[in-house]
Amino acid sequence: DLIKRQYNATQGLPDDRTIVIEHFRDETGTHQMMVHSVFGRQVNAPLAILVREAAKRHIKTNISCFDDDDGFLLFPYGEYELPEGLLQSILPETARPILEAVLPATPIFNMTFRYNAGRALMMGVRKFGRQPLWIQRLRSAQMLDSLMQYKEHPLIRETKRECLEDHWDLQGVEYILSGIQSGSIQVREIFLEKPSPLSLPLRRQTEATMMYDYTPTPMGIHIAAEEALEEAQMIPPSPEQLASVSERRRLPEDEKQLHSLLMIEGDLAAGELAIPIEWLELLAQKERVKYIEPGLWIAAEHADKYAAAFEGADRQARLQIVLRLLRYRGAWSPEMLAERYLWMEKTAGDLLSELCEEGSAVESDGLYYHAELYNLARRETIKSRRRQIQTLPSERYAALLTNRVRITAPPMEQLEKALGQLSGRPYPPAWWESVLLPSRVGGYRPELLDSLLAQGNLFWHMTEDRELSFHRYEEIDWEEDRSTVSDTLDGNEKVIYEALLKRGASFMQRLSDLIEGASVYDILIGLTEKGLVCADSFLPVRQWMNQKDLLKGTVRQRVTARSKAKTTGRWEISRPLAPLTVEEQLEHIFDFVIILSRETLQSLPLVQKLSWAKALETLRVWEYTGRVRRGYFIEGLSGIQFIRDKDFIGVMRELEQPRDEIIWLSAVDPAQPWGKALPHMEERAFINVPGTIVALHGGIPAAVFERQGKVLRCFEDVATIREALQVFAANYNARRILPSQNRLVVKQYPHEIEEALVQSGFLKEIQDYVLYRSIP
Repeated sequence: DLIKRQYNATQGLPDDRTIVIEHFRDETGTHQMMVHSVFGRQVNAPLAILVREAAKRHIKTNISCFDDDDGFLLFPYGEYELPEGLLQSILPETARPILEAVLPATPIFNMTFRYNAGRALMMGVRKFGRQPLWIQRLRSAQMLDSLMQYKEHPLIRETKRECLEDHWDLQGVEYILSGIQSGSIQVREIFLEKPSPLSLPLRRQTEATMMYDYTPTPMGIHIAAEEALEEAQMIPPSPEQLASVSERRRLPEDEKQLHSLLMIEGDLAAGELAIPIEWLELLAQKERVKYIEPGLWIAAEHADKYAAAFEGADRQARLQIVLRLLRYRGAWSPEMLAERYLWMEKTAGDLLSELCEEGSAVESDGLYYHAELYNLARRETIKSRRRQIQTLPSERYAALLTNRVRITAPPMEQLEKALGQLSGRPYPPAWWESVLLPSRVGGYRPELLDSLLAQGNLFWHMTEDRELSFHRYEEIDWEEDRSTVSDTLDGNEKVIYEALLKRGASFMQRLSDLIEGASVYDILIGLTEKGLVCADSFLPVRQWMNQKDLLKGTVRQRVTARSKAKTTGRWEISRPLAPLTVEEQLEHIFDFVIILSRETLQSLPLVQKLSWAKALETLRVWEYTGRVRRGYFIEGLSGIQFIRDKDFIGVMRELEQPRDEIIWLSAVDPAQPWGKALPHMEERAFINVPGTIVALHGGIPAAVFERQGKVLRCFEDVATIREALQVFAANYNARRILPSQNRLVVKQYPHEIEEALVQSGFLKEIQDYVLYRSIP
């Protein structure tokens, strides 16, 4: 009963591919966000902290979070509202450093530290007995506050290890975040007027925790966690990049350039640059450079500053000299600096520390770097990591596409998302309700599509090639004049078209008085074939496809079809689509193909054609600006391949760690890339026609039903085929595959899989195996 009430409240349940987020207000009007996640507390607890930290970047207020095995709850203090898209904004590679930074300020760390301190006999005793719990908690908080500055203290290290490895599953967190980034895990955000039943336990826990939180974490721990968080959000540069940014690109070519170098870079020690000593002597004769103790050459213009630094011990002059040294001579330690300028090592260390406090220098592993060079090395490190891409086999791309087909959501929401993915793609009209929509919408029924079209957000359009595509009304070019179209028509077609142009969307009954002796419906169907009109129902398309069958049918069938035609809703003229810019077209294409190359672009049907040469012009600019990444990601595709920067991390992780599952798709489904964008695998080729159904196991063709199921070809071992056939039977009964057939007869098959056919529900009839669709 609880699950049923939860389903009714949220119109869907979370699973391993779907996270449901509900936004609601409690009795006091405070906004709360409940995240329903089935991944367990070891994942939900750290995930809640990451979402909380992401929310803090949007709203500057305290946010509390509470978690359990079924999800977590967040709520801000005050009248703030938590924004949408928080989970999608978290990058997988930042999860571990952020969690390590904020860990000391979490209750789990405080509790674990208290247990460890007790086992280490550091909590004290009371007359040979245990201290009261409240004293233990107080002493534990004070002890933790005093130890926070000692990161390598054994108690701190063990507590951190226990939390990160035993209490939390960071690998699972990174997997979930990568799935969200790549799209293999869907995030549904819904807004409810009242909380759902499964959010009630966490809401009660919230009240109890706030009421009995009588030992808050000391402020010193919060401050240390905030500082660690700021540092953790920065990726440290690699030693190679630090050396590269400090490397000198060119040497002076004469004494004039040498003088300019001394003016810019400051002092020069003997042997520091491979230059002739005669240049320095010539400049010294001209009194343009000076040689000073401790063995340094400087520009004459800097003599006063160096005198103040060495003779007058001017601190500001010393800071300027050291900062310039870090900028042009690489990293320095206090020992190296003291040796160069003959200062005390403590003096050199104090100067470097002061530059760090000002933000002009950065310390790393005992060496000090100029802040600008350090940040440049960090950026180059990030770029270098992104360039380290391993080319993956073709089946990984096939698995990536097929995993996007199934969406966990209510049927109407599944349909809306499916049409959103496929919008702007023209396909034969018969494919939409026999191939494309059943495979993407669980329990698909024609009434769902009619209901969605009646809402007025989408419309269908017949192309000149008699293919059909769906579009949003916002894509229409309302400014284009359509009055000249009627000049190409004559007779009743012209009358009906001009009436629709003048009146706007109209029911068929309103048009019947305009003509005599002819069927308005037949005229509208004729205009539909020409791509000139459409209706806010899909029924006219269905009847147009079944015209020949209706002519052969009985009188009663034809009368029934005519009566149904009156329920087709409103008719209106088909207006042209507003031309999309190349950038808009590329965004739509990336949404579907994910990895864009010459082959993936050419395999995709488009209403507005886009050539690869034209796309490449824009993609090169996007690559320069960091909007896309270029690389050789997938074997079998041409060398120039692009992934959007915002999708890159999630897509690469999903390519490297594909799901081990079997998905059956029609061979003509756009999510099935073999024989289209990808060349067929050797000895696993098949013909891409609607009557061919392919089983993809991790993207690899495992079996194929051909000729509407009459021929079964298998490419894997018997165990895999048995699993594939069981999945096929389940999908067939759910009408995801061959929805118009109630019986599938297999006439040709490998004899070694006969037992697997029987175990999957096929019945043997003489020499054939037959699968009957079960009636729900």
